[in-house]
Amino acid sequence: SLSPSDYTRTPTGNYFIHKGSDGSREGILPEILKGVLAARKRAKDELKLEKDPFNQAVLNGRQLALKIVANSVYGFTGAQVGKLPCLEISQSVTAIGREMIDRTKNYVEERYTKANGFDNDAIVVYGDTDSVMVKFGMTDLPSAMERGKEAAAYVTSKFNDPVKLEFEKVYWPYLLMSKKRYAGLYWTRTDKFDKIDTKGIETVRRDNCAFVRSVIDTCLQKILVEREIEGAKDFAKQMISDLLQNKMDMSFLVISKQITRPIESYTNAQPHVELAKKLEQRTGIKPQMGERVFYVITERGKDARAYEKAEDPQFAMEQGLSIDTNYYLSQQLEKPLLRLFTPVMGSGSVGELFKGAHTRVVRKPSQSAMTMKGTMGRFFSVGVNCICCHTPIRSSVQNKVQKTNIIQSPPGFAQHPQSPQSQSSDLSPSPSQAFKSQAVCDECKIQGKEGYTLMDTLDTVRRCEQEFSRVLSQCQRCQSQLHRPFECSSKDCTLFYYKNKVKIDLEDAYKCLNRFGPPYQM
Repeated sequence: SLSPSDYTRTPTGNYFIHKGSDGSREGILPEILKGVLAARKRAKDELKLEKDPFNQAVLNGRQLALKIVANSVYGFTGAQVGKLPCLEISQSVTAIGREMIDRTKNYVEERYTKANGFDNDAIVVYGDTDSVMVKFGMTDLPSAMERGKEAAAYVTSKFNDPVKLEFEKVYWPYLLMSKKRYAGLYWTRTDKFDKIDTKGIETVRRDNCAFVRSVIDTCLQKILVEREIEGAKDFAKQMISDLLQNKMDMSFLVISKQITRPIESYTNAQPHVELAKKLEQRTGIKPQMGERVFYVITERGKDARAYEKAEDPQFAMEQGLSIDTNYYLSQQLEKPLLRLFTPVMGSGSVGELFKGAHTRVVRKPSQSAMTMKGTMGRFFSVGVNCICCHTPIRSSVQNKVQKTNIIQSPPGFAQHPQSPQSQSSDLSPSPSQAFKSQAVCDECKIQGKEGYTLMDTLDTVRRCEQEFSRVLSQCQRCQSQLHRPFECSSKDCTLFYYKNKVKIDLEDAYKCLNRFGPPYQM
Protein backbone atom coordinates (compact mmCIF):
# COMPACT_ATOMS: atom_id res chain seq x y z
CA SER A 1 0.00 0.00 0.00
CA LEU A 2 1.11 3.59 -0.66
CA SER A 3 0.85 6.50 1.73
CA PRO A 4 -0.15 9.98 0.48
CA SER A 5 3.52 10.98 0.63
CA ASP A 6 4.39 8.33 -1.97
CA TYR A 7 2.40 9.85 -4.84
CA THR A 8 1.28 13.14 -6.35
CA ARG A 9 -2.13 14.08 -7.68
CA THR A 10 -1.85 16.42 -10.68
CA PRO A 11 -4.36 19.23 -11.41
CA THR A 12 -5.85 17.02 -14.14
CA GLY A 13 -6.73 14.30 -11.60
CA ASN A 14 -3.95 11.86 -12.52
CA TYR A 15 -1.64 10.16 -9.98
CA PHE A 16 2.13 9.66 -10.24
CA ILE A 17 4.27 7.64 -7.82
CA HIS A 18 7.32 9.30 -6.30
CA LYS A 19 10.78 7.86 -6.71
CA GLY A 20 11.97 6.03 -3.61
CA SER A 21 14.82 7.34 -1.47
CA ASP A 22 16.98 4.45 -2.66
CA GLY A 23 16.28 5.22 -6.31
CA SER A 24 13.62 2.57 -6.71
CA ARG A 25 10.41 3.11 -8.64
CA GLU A 26 12.06 5.62 -10.97
CA GLY A 27 10.35 5.61 -14.35
CA ILE A 28 12.01 5.16 -17.74
CA LEU A 29 11.00 8.56 -19.10
CA PRO A 30 12.36 10.53 -16.10
CA GLU A 31 15.67 8.71 -16.42
CA ILE A 32 15.90 9.50 -20.15
CA LEU A 33 14.93 13.13 -19.64
CA LYS A 34 17.46 13.69 -16.87
CA GLY A 35 20.24 12.50 -19.17
CA VAL A 36 19.11 14.71 -22.04
CA LEU A 37 18.70 17.80 -19.84
CA ALA A 38 22.10 17.24 -18.23
CA ALA A 39 23.73 16.99 -21.67
CA ARG A 40 22.03 20.22 -22.76
CA LYS A 41 23.23 22.04 -19.63
CA ARG A 42 26.82 20.93 -20.33
CA ALA A 43 26.54 22.22 -23.92
CA LYS A 44 25.20 25.60 -22.73
CA ASP A 45 27.96 25.91 -20.12
CA GLU A 46 30.60 25.20 -22.78
CA LEU A 47 28.94 27.72 -25.08
CA LYS A 48 29.35 30.50 -22.51
CA LEU A 49 33.11 29.85 -22.32
CA GLU A 50 33.75 29.28 -26.03
CA LYS A 51 35.32 32.15 -28.04
CA ASP A 52 35.61 30.65 -31.52
CA PRO A 53 32.54 31.55 -33.67
CA PHE A 54 32.51 28.17 -35.43
CA ASN A 55 32.59 26.21 -32.17
CA GLN A 56 29.93 28.54 -30.75
CA ALA A 57 27.65 27.68 -33.68
CA VAL A 58 28.30 23.94 -33.14
CA LEU A 59 27.54 24.12 -29.42
CA ASN A 60 24.47 26.26 -29.96
CA GLY A 61 23.18 23.76 -32.52
CA ARG A 62 23.83 20.91 -30.09
CA GLN A 63 21.91 22.51 -27.22
CA LEU A 64 19.01 23.35 -29.54
CA ALA A 65 18.93 19.77 -30.80
CA LEU A 66 18.88 18.42 -27.25
CA LYS A 67 16.08 20.87 -26.43
CA ILE A 68 14.01 19.48 -29.30
CA VAL A 69 14.71 15.92 -28.14
CA ALA A 70 13.51 16.74 -24.62
CA ASN A 71 10.41 18.52 -25.93
CA SER A 72 9.59 15.61 -28.25
CA VAL A 73 9.02 13.37 -25.21
CA TYR A 74 6.09 15.58 -24.28
CA GLY A 75 4.97 15.58 -27.90
CA PHE A 76 4.83 11.87 -28.53
CA THR A 77 3.05 11.19 -25.24
CA GLY A 78 0.34 13.63 -26.35
CA ALA A 79 -0.06 12.04 -29.79
CA GLN A 80 -2.95 9.60 -29.99
CA VAL A 81 -1.12 7.62 -32.67
CA GLY A 82 2.56 6.94 -32.08
CA LYS A 83 5.18 4.91 -30.25
CA LEU A 84 4.12 5.84 -26.72
CA PRO A 85 0.76 7.62 -26.53
CA CYS A 86 -0.14 8.56 -22.97
CA LEU A 87 -2.43 11.56 -22.71
CA GLU A 88 -2.28 11.48 -18.91
CA ILE A 89 1.40 12.43 -19.04
CA SER A 90 1.03 15.27 -21.58
CA GLN A 91 -2.02 16.70 -19.81
CA SER A 92 -0.25 16.59 -16.48
CA VAL A 93 2.88 18.26 -17.89
CA THR A 94 0.81 21.16 -19.23
CA ALA A 95 -1.17 21.57 -16.02
CA ILE A 96 1.85 21.31 -13.71
CA GLY A 97 3.82 23.76 -15.91
CA ARG A 98 1.04 26.31 -15.64
CA GLU A 99 0.83 25.75 -11.89
CA MET A 100 4.61 26.15 -11.49
CA ILE A 101 4.57 29.48 -13.35
CA ASP A 102 1.82 30.72 -11.03
CA ARG A 103 3.75 29.53 -7.97
CA THR A 104 6.93 31.18 -9.21
CA LYS A 105 5.10 34.46 -9.71
CA ASN A 106 3.71 34.31 -6.18
CA TYR A 107 7.07 33.37 -4.62
CA VAL A 108 8.87 36.27 -6.33
CA GLU A 109 6.27 38.95 -5.74
CA GLU A 110 5.78 37.93 -2.08
CA ARG A 111 9.50 37.93 -1.23
CA TYR A 112 10.94 40.88 -3.18
CA THR A 113 8.91 43.76 -1.78
CA LYS A 114 9.63 47.05 -0.06
CA ALA A 115 8.09 45.62 3.09
CA ASN A 116 10.86 42.98 3.17
CA GLY A 117 13.60 45.60 2.86
CA PHE A 118 14.11 45.66 -0.91
CA ASP A 119 14.28 48.89 -2.91
CA ASN A 120 11.31 48.10 -5.16
CA ASP A 121 8.41 45.72 -5.42
CA ALA A 122 9.12 42.96 -7.96
CA ILE A 123 6.56 42.55 -10.74
CA VAL A 124 6.28 39.50 -13.00
CA VAL A 125 5.55 41.06 -16.41
CA TYR A 126 5.43 37.91 -18.52
CA GLY A 127 5.49 34.13 -18.17
CA ASP A 128 5.31 31.55 -20.91
CA THR A 129 5.95 27.79 -21.08
CA ASP A 130 9.23 27.53 -19.17
CA SER A 131 10.24 31.11 -18.43
CA VAL A 132 9.27 33.98 -16.17
CA MET A 133 10.29 37.60 -16.76
CA VAL A 134 10.52 39.78 -13.68
CA LYS A 135 10.90 43.53 -13.32
CA PHE A 136 12.94 44.10 -10.16
CA GLY A 137 13.28 47.86 -10.66
CA MET A 138 17.08 47.82 -10.62
CA THR A 139 18.96 50.77 -12.14
CA ASP A 140 22.14 48.98 -13.30
CA LEU A 141 22.95 45.69 -15.02
CA PRO A 142 25.27 44.09 -12.40
CA SER A 143 22.66 44.52 -9.68
CA ALA A 144 19.90 43.17 -11.91
CA MET A 145 21.94 40.07 -12.77
CA GLU A 146 22.76 39.40 -9.14
CA ARG A 147 19.13 39.82 -8.13
CA GLY A 148 18.06 37.46 -10.93
CA LYS A 149 20.49 34.74 -9.79
CA GLU A 150 19.37 35.17 -6.19
CA ALA A 151 15.68 34.89 -7.13
CA ALA A 152 16.35 31.80 -9.27
CA ALA A 153 18.06 30.05 -6.37
CA TYR A 154 15.25 31.03 -3.99
CA VAL A 155 12.48 29.72 -6.26
CA THR A 156 14.43 26.53 -7.00
CA SER A 157 14.50 25.75 -3.28
CA LYS A 158 10.69 25.69 -3.30
CA PHE A 159 10.44 22.92 -5.92
CA ASN A 160 11.35 19.26 -5.82
CA ASP A 161 14.39 17.90 -7.61
CA PRO A 162 15.13 17.93 -10.58
CA VAL A 163 13.13 21.11 -11.22
CA LYS A 164 15.57 24.01 -11.31
CA LEU A 165 14.99 27.64 -12.20
CA GLU A 166 18.07 29.25 -13.80
CA PHE A 167 18.92 32.88 -14.40
CA GLU A 168 19.34 33.23 -18.16
CA LYS A 169 19.58 36.87 -19.28
CA VAL A 170 18.60 40.48 -18.71
CA TYR A 171 16.48 42.39 -21.23
CA TRP A 172 17.30 46.09 -21.21
CA PRO A 173 15.50 47.87 -22.75
CA TYR A 174 12.50 45.58 -23.29
CA LEU A 175 9.41 45.92 -25.50
CA LEU A 176 6.49 43.64 -24.67
CA MET A 177 3.94 44.01 -27.48
CA SER A 178 1.56 41.14 -26.76
CA LYS A 179 1.59 37.49 -25.81
CA LYS A 180 4.52 35.71 -27.51
CA ARG A 181 5.59 38.98 -29.18
CA TYR A 182 8.46 40.90 -27.62
CA ALA A 183 11.89 42.33 -28.35
CA GLY A 184 14.80 43.59 -26.29
CA LEU A 185 18.55 43.88 -25.94
CA TYR A 186 19.84 40.52 -24.69
CA TRP A 187 22.50 40.85 -21.94
CA THR A 188 24.42 37.96 -20.37
CA ARG A 189 27.44 40.07 -19.41
CA THR A 190 27.72 43.66 -18.28
CA ASP A 191 30.23 45.03 -20.80
CA LYS A 192 28.28 44.50 -24.05
CA PHE A 193 24.87 43.22 -25.11
CA ASP A 194 24.79 39.94 -27.00
CA LYS A 195 22.12 40.70 -29.63
CA ILE A 196 18.70 42.15 -30.33
CA ASP A 197 16.43 39.28 -29.32
CA THR A 198 13.01 39.10 -30.96
CA LYS A 199 10.17 36.62 -30.58
CA GLY A 200 7.06 36.34 -32.71
CA ILE A 201 7.48 39.59 -34.65
CA GLU A 202 7.98 40.22 -38.36
CA THR A 203 11.79 40.13 -38.32
CA VAL A 204 11.70 36.34 -37.91
CA ARG A 205 8.63 35.48 -40.01
CA ARG A 206 9.15 34.41 -43.64
CA ASP A 207 5.56 35.18 -44.61
CA ASN A 208 6.32 38.92 -44.63
CA CYS A 209 8.10 40.68 -47.46
CA ALA A 210 11.70 41.88 -47.08
CA PHE A 211 10.51 45.49 -46.99
CA VAL A 212 8.57 44.92 -43.75
CA ARG A 213 11.45 43.00 -42.15
CA SER A 214 13.92 45.75 -43.09
CA VAL A 215 11.71 48.54 -41.68
CA ILE A 216 11.07 46.70 -38.39
CA ASP A 217 14.74 45.73 -38.03
CA THR A 218 15.91 49.31 -38.52
CA CYS A 219 13.26 50.73 -36.16
CA LEU A 220 14.27 48.21 -33.47
CA GLN A 221 17.91 49.20 -33.95
CA LYS A 222 17.06 52.86 -33.48
CA ILE A 223 14.76 52.30 -30.50
CA LEU A 224 16.73 49.69 -28.55
CA VAL A 225 20.36 50.39 -29.43
CA GLU A 226 20.53 54.05 -30.45
CA ARG A 227 17.65 55.09 -28.11
CA GLU A 228 16.40 57.45 -30.83
CA ILE A 229 12.61 57.31 -30.69
CA GLU A 230 12.21 60.34 -32.98
CA GLY A 231 14.72 58.86 -35.41
CA ALA A 232 12.73 55.63 -35.57
CA LYS A 233 9.50 57.59 -36.21
CA ASP A 234 11.11 59.66 -38.95
CA PHE A 235 12.53 56.55 -40.60
CA ALA A 236 9.15 54.79 -40.54
CA LYS A 237 7.46 57.85 -42.07
CA GLN A 238 10.10 58.07 -44.80
CA MET A 239 9.64 54.41 -45.69
CA ILE A 240 5.87 54.87 -45.87
CA SER A 241 6.39 57.87 -48.15
CA ASP A 242 8.78 55.93 -50.41
CA LEU A 243 6.29 53.08 -50.61
CA LEU A 244 3.38 55.32 -51.61
CA GLN A 245 5.54 57.04 -54.23
CA ASN A 246 6.59 53.71 -55.80
CA LYS A 247 10.25 54.20 -54.92
CA MET A 248 10.63 50.71 -53.46
CA ASP A 249 12.24 48.03 -55.56
CA MET A 250 9.87 45.16 -56.38
CA SER A 251 12.34 42.58 -55.05
CA PHE A 252 11.70 43.94 -51.52
CA LEU A 253 7.92 43.52 -51.91
CA VAL A 254 7.92 39.80 -52.72
CA ILE A 255 5.82 37.69 -50.34
CA SER A 256 6.25 33.92 -50.03
CA LYS A 257 3.96 31.28 -48.60
CA GLN A 258 4.28 27.51 -48.49
CA ILE A 259 2.01 25.02 -50.18
CA THR A 260 1.13 22.89 -47.14
CA ARG A 261 -1.22 20.41 -48.84
CA PRO A 262 -2.29 19.42 -52.35
CA ILE A 263 -3.62 22.42 -54.25
CA GLU A 264 -6.89 20.66 -55.01
CA SER A 265 -7.67 20.33 -51.30
CA TYR A 266 -7.73 24.10 -50.62
CA THR A 267 -11.33 25.22 -50.15
CA ASN A 268 -10.68 28.94 -49.64
CA ALA A 269 -9.07 31.11 -52.29
CA GLN A 270 -5.63 32.25 -51.12
CA PRO A 271 -3.11 34.37 -53.05
CA HIS A 272 -0.31 31.80 -53.25
CA VAL A 273 -2.72 28.98 -54.15
CA GLU A 274 -4.44 30.94 -56.94
CA LEU A 275 -1.06 32.01 -58.32
CA ALA A 276 0.12 28.38 -58.28
CA LYS A 277 -2.85 27.54 -60.51
CA LYS A 278 -1.93 30.40 -62.87
CA LEU A 279 1.67 29.24 -63.07
CA GLU A 280 0.54 25.73 -63.93
CA GLN A 281 -1.56 27.08 -66.81
CA ARG A 282 1.26 29.26 -68.12
CA THR A 283 4.22 26.92 -67.78
CA GLY A 284 2.69 23.48 -67.29
CA ILE A 285 4.70 23.12 -64.07
CA LYS A 286 2.64 22.51 -60.96
CA PRO A 287 4.09 23.67 -57.61
CA GLN A 288 4.36 20.70 -55.28
CA MET A 289 3.43 20.39 -51.63
CA GLY A 290 6.17 21.87 -49.46
CA GLU A 291 7.31 24.42 -52.05
CA ARG A 292 7.09 28.14 -51.41
CA VAL A 293 5.23 30.31 -53.91
CA PHE A 294 6.58 33.85 -54.38
CA TYR A 295 4.22 36.63 -55.39
CA VAL A 296 3.53 40.37 -55.35
CA ILE A 297 0.19 42.15 -55.02
CA THR A 298 -0.64 44.22 -58.11
CA GLU A 299 -3.41 46.69 -58.88
CA ARG A 300 -6.44 45.01 -60.42
CA GLY A 301 -9.35 47.34 -59.74
CA LYS A 302 -11.00 48.75 -56.65
CA ASP A 303 -13.06 45.70 -55.68
CA ALA A 304 -10.51 43.01 -56.54
CA ARG A 305 -9.59 40.56 -53.76
CA ALA A 306 -6.02 39.89 -52.70
CA TYR A 307 -5.95 36.44 -54.32
CA GLU A 308 -7.02 38.05 -57.62
CA LYS A 309 -4.20 40.59 -57.43
CA ALA A 310 -1.41 38.10 -56.64
CA GLU A 311 1.05 37.81 -59.50
CA ASP A 312 4.43 36.25 -60.22
CA PRO A 313 7.12 38.93 -59.63
CA GLN A 314 8.95 38.10 -62.86
CA PHE A 315 5.75 38.31 -64.90
CA ALA A 316 4.71 41.57 -63.19
CA MET A 317 8.10 43.13 -63.91
CA GLU A 318 8.12 42.11 -67.58
CA GLN A 319 4.54 43.31 -68.14
CA GLY A 320 5.04 46.56 -66.24
CA LEU A 321 2.23 45.89 -63.76
CA SER A 322 1.69 48.44 -61.00
CA ILE A 323 2.17 47.44 -57.37
CA ASP A 324 -0.77 47.93 -55.03
CA THR A 325 1.02 50.12 -52.49
CA ASN A 326 -2.12 50.58 -50.36
CA TYR A 327 -2.24 46.82 -49.77
CA TYR A 328 1.37 46.73 -48.60
CA LEU A 329 0.78 49.68 -46.29
CA SER A 330 -2.50 48.48 -44.74
CA GLN A 331 -2.01 44.70 -44.78
CA GLN A 332 1.76 44.25 -44.46
CA LEU A 333 3.33 47.25 -42.72
CA GLU A 334 0.65 48.96 -40.61
CA LYS A 335 0.01 46.27 -37.99
CA PRO A 336 3.71 45.52 -37.27
CA LEU A 337 4.43 49.24 -36.86
CA LEU A 338 1.42 49.67 -34.57
CA ARG A 339 2.59 46.77 -32.38
CA LEU A 340 6.12 48.15 -32.27
CA PHE A 341 5.38 51.84 -31.60
CA THR A 342 2.30 51.59 -29.36
CA PRO A 343 4.34 50.70 -26.20
CA VAL A 344 6.69 53.59 -27.05
CA MET A 345 4.35 56.35 -28.27
CA GLY A 346 1.05 55.33 -26.71
CA SER A 347 -2.12 54.29 -28.50
CA GLY A 348 -3.26 57.91 -28.92
CA SER A 349 -0.17 59.15 -30.77
CA VAL A 350 0.84 56.16 -32.87
CA GLY A 351 -1.67 57.09 -35.58
CA GLU A 352 0.55 59.97 -36.73
CA LEU A 353 2.77 57.42 -38.49
CA PHE A 354 0.06 56.87 -41.08
CA LYS A 355 -1.31 60.41 -41.40
CA GLY A 356 0.36 63.64 -42.39
CA ALA A 357 2.34 65.26 -45.15
CA HIS A 358 4.39 62.14 -45.85
CA THR A 359 1.26 60.27 -47.01
CA ARG A 360 -0.20 62.98 -49.27
CA VAL A 361 2.01 62.36 -52.30
CA VAL A 362 1.04 59.16 -54.10
CA ARG A 363 2.62 58.31 -57.44
CA LYS A 364 1.72 55.53 -59.85
CA PRO A 365 4.17 54.35 -62.51
CA SER A 366 3.16 55.33 -66.01
CA GLN A 367 2.21 52.50 -68.32
CA SER A 368 4.71 51.73 -71.04
CA ALA A 369 4.06 50.61 -74.56
CA MET A 370 4.53 47.01 -73.42
CA THR A 371 1.38 47.21 -71.28
CA MET A 372 -0.86 48.72 -73.99
CA LYS A 373 -2.07 45.46 -75.43
CA GLY A 374 -5.44 43.96 -76.15
CA THR A 375 -8.45 45.23 -78.00
CA MET A 376 -8.41 48.83 -76.74
CA GLY A 377 -4.65 49.15 -77.13
CA ARG A 378 -4.99 49.16 -80.94
CA PHE A 379 -6.78 52.52 -80.78
CA PHE A 380 -3.97 54.30 -78.93
CA SER A 381 -0.54 55.50 -79.99
CA VAL A 382 2.39 55.92 -77.64
CA GLY A 383 3.42 59.55 -77.33
CA VAL A 384 6.97 60.84 -77.03
CA ASN A 385 7.72 63.50 -74.42
CA CYS A 386 10.62 65.87 -73.99
CA ILE A 387 13.17 64.34 -71.63
CA CYS A 388 13.74 67.72 -69.96
CA CYS A 389 10.29 69.28 -69.48
CA HIS A 390 8.12 66.25 -70.39
CA THR A 391 6.15 68.27 -72.93
CA PRO A 392 4.68 66.09 -75.72
CA ILE A 393 6.68 66.33 -78.91
CA ARG A 394 4.76 66.86 -82.17
CA SER A 395 3.56 63.77 -83.99
CA SER A 396 5.71 64.60 -87.02
CA VAL A 397 8.72 64.13 -84.81
CA GLN A 398 7.49 61.17 -82.82
CA ASN A 399 6.77 59.19 -85.97
CA LYS A 400 10.49 59.20 -86.64
CA VAL A 401 11.24 57.63 -83.29
CA GLN A 402 12.07 53.95 -83.49
CA LYS A 403 9.39 52.14 -81.51
CA THR A 404 11.17 48.85 -81.06
CA ASN A 405 14.54 48.92 -79.38
CA ILE A 406 14.65 45.85 -77.13
CA ILE A 407 18.09 44.47 -76.43
CA GLN A 408 19.08 40.83 -76.16
CA SER A 409 19.82 39.76 -72.59
CA PRO A 410 23.27 38.52 -71.51
CA PRO A 411 23.70 35.06 -69.97
CA GLY A 412 21.80 34.55 -66.75
CA PHE A 413 19.01 37.00 -67.48
CA ALA A 414 15.49 36.56 -68.83
CA GLN A 415 15.35 36.80 -72.62
CA HIS A 416 13.13 39.49 -74.14
CA PRO A 417 11.78 39.48 -77.72
CA GLN A 418 13.91 41.39 -80.22
CA SER A 419 12.96 43.56 -83.13
CA PRO A 420 14.12 42.44 -86.59
CA GLN A 421 16.73 45.23 -86.56
CA SER A 422 18.19 44.16 -83.18
CA GLN A 423 20.54 41.21 -83.40
CA SER A 424 23.22 42.34 -80.98
CA SER A 425 24.73 39.79 -78.59
CA ASP A 426 25.11 42.27 -75.73
CA LEU A 427 23.19 45.12 -74.16
CA SER A 428 24.71 47.87 -76.34
CA PRO A 429 22.64 48.58 -79.49
CA SER A 430 24.42 48.47 -82.81
CA PRO A 431 25.52 51.79 -84.40
CA SER A 432 23.65 50.77 -87.53
CA GLN A 433 20.38 51.22 -85.65
CA ALA A 434 20.68 55.03 -85.69
CA PHE A 435 17.50 56.94 -86.29
CA LYS A 436 16.75 60.61 -86.68
CA SER A 437 14.81 62.05 -83.78
CA GLN A 438 15.17 64.49 -80.94
CA ALA A 439 15.22 64.04 -77.18
CA VAL A 440 14.15 67.54 -76.13
CA CYS A 441 11.53 69.93 -77.47
CA ASP A 442 12.31 73.07 -79.48
CA GLU A 443 11.64 75.31 -76.49
CA CYS A 444 14.25 73.51 -74.36
CA LYS A 445 16.72 73.72 -77.24
CA ILE A 446 16.22 77.49 -77.45
CA GLN A 447 16.82 77.76 -73.69
CA GLY A 448 20.05 75.77 -74.02
CA LYS A 449 18.88 72.82 -71.91
CA GLU A 450 19.75 70.10 -74.41
CA GLY A 451 23.38 69.90 -73.28
CA TYR A 452 22.48 69.57 -69.59
CA THR A 453 19.88 66.95 -70.42
CA LEU A 454 22.42 64.97 -72.44
CA MET A 455 24.92 65.04 -69.58
CA ASP A 456 22.26 63.82 -67.14
CA THR A 457 21.32 61.01 -69.54
CA LEU A 458 24.95 59.95 -69.96
CA ASP A 459 25.36 59.94 -66.18
CA THR A 460 22.25 57.76 -65.85
CA VAL A 461 23.61 55.33 -68.45
CA ARG A 462 26.95 55.18 -66.62
CA ARG A 463 25.30 54.43 -63.25
CA CYS A 464 23.03 51.78 -64.78
CA GLU A 465 26.00 50.11 -66.47
CA GLN A 466 27.96 50.05 -63.21
CA GLU A 467 25.03 48.57 -61.29
CA PHE A 468 24.37 46.04 -64.05
CA SER A 469 28.02 44.95 -64.02
CA ARG A 470 28.07 44.69 -60.22
CA VAL A 471 24.93 42.55 -60.02
CA LEU A 472 25.92 40.31 -62.92
CA SER A 473 29.40 39.76 -61.45
CA GLN A 474 27.91 38.85 -58.08
CA CYS A 475 25.57 36.32 -59.70
CA GLN A 476 28.43 34.85 -61.74
CA ARG A 477 30.61 34.44 -58.65
CA CYS A 478 27.74 32.82 -56.78
CA GLN A 479 27.23 30.32 -59.62
CA SER A 480 31.00 29.90 -60.26
CA GLN A 481 30.24 30.53 -63.94
CA LEU A 482 32.31 33.53 -65.01
CA HIS A 483 32.34 32.87 -68.77
CA ARG A 484 29.38 30.59 -69.42
CA PRO A 485 25.58 31.02 -69.31
CA PHE A 486 24.00 30.08 -66.00
CA GLU A 487 20.53 29.50 -64.60
CA CYS A 488 19.60 30.78 -61.14
CA SER A 489 16.59 29.33 -59.32
CA SER A 490 17.20 30.75 -55.83
CA LYS A 491 14.12 32.93 -55.42
CA ASP A 492 15.02 33.58 -51.79
CA CYS A 493 18.03 35.59 -53.02
CA THR A 494 17.43 39.34 -52.99
CA LEU A 495 19.16 39.64 -56.37
CA PHE A 496 16.88 37.13 -58.13
CA TYR A 497 14.32 39.78 -59.13
CA TYR A 498 16.53 42.81 -58.70
CA LYS A 499 18.88 41.75 -61.50
CA ASN A 500 15.99 41.84 -63.98
CA LYS A 501 14.99 45.30 -62.82
CA VAL A 502 18.56 46.50 -63.32
CA LYS A 503 18.55 45.07 -66.84
CA ILE A 504 15.27 46.84 -67.70
CA ASP A 505 16.60 50.12 -66.26
CA LEU A 506 19.72 49.83 -68.42
CA GLU A 507 17.66 49.15 -71.54
CA ASP A 508 15.51 52.22 -70.81
CA ALA A 509 18.64 54.33 -70.29
CA TYR A 510 20.01 53.20 -73.67
CA LYS A 511 16.70 54.00 -75.36
CA CYS A 512 16.73 57.46 -73.84
CA LEU A 513 20.31 58.09 -75.01
CA ASN A 514 19.53 56.81 -78.51
CA ARG A 515 16.96 59.58 -78.90
CA PHE A 516 19.79 62.11 -79.11
CA GLY A 517 20.94 60.46 -82.35
CA PRO A 518 24.53 60.42 -83.69
CA PRO A 519 27.19 60.79 -82.42
CA TYR A 520 25.75 59.95 -78.97
CA GLN A 521 23.80 56.93 -80.09
CA MET A 522 25.38 53.71 -78.87
